[in-house]
Amino acid sequence: MNKNKVDIHAVIRNNDARHKAIVDQEVLVKGADKKSVQSIYTDASLSKAKLLVKLERAFFPLACIFTSVEIVNAGINSAEEKSIRPIVQEVTKQVAGWGGAYIGMWAGGKVGIATGSVIGTPGIGTIIGGLIGSIGGGILGYYGISNILENEKDED
Repeated sequence: MNKNKVDIHAVIRNNDARHKAIVDQEVLVKGADKKSVQSIYTDASLSKAKLLVKLERAFFPLACIFTSVEIVNAGINSAEEKSIRPIVQEVTKQVAGWGGAYIGMWAGGKVGIATGSVIGTPGIGTIIGGLIGSIGGGILGYYGISNILENEKDED
């Protein structure tokens, strides 16, 4: 190992006092206290991150309302047909769709972060790539699983 490079994991593992001073001096954003939020975010990027959290908090209840309406409509159809099949199909579609959306959001976000960091500027490109990847992956995951289940329903 090069004398000038420090293995941070070894320092943490061994509690190596020689290199602790070097590790403790690390600051991510120049001029910021390393224990504060400003060491990771600038003021502009922190406000954008907070806006994304507010948007997420606004859209999640909206999605839950749409899901509830679809399940209630399936319940009404089940009562009219005197069969449990429509509501079971709708609940299965919703559970699988939400699961597919979560997996798509997770995978799409990872791909978006990686490509945004490589193609764009590492700071803002990473955020934009992750956002686009997460939204696109979530939509593809939800509707992909829903279409698969619809095709299975049509074959029955």
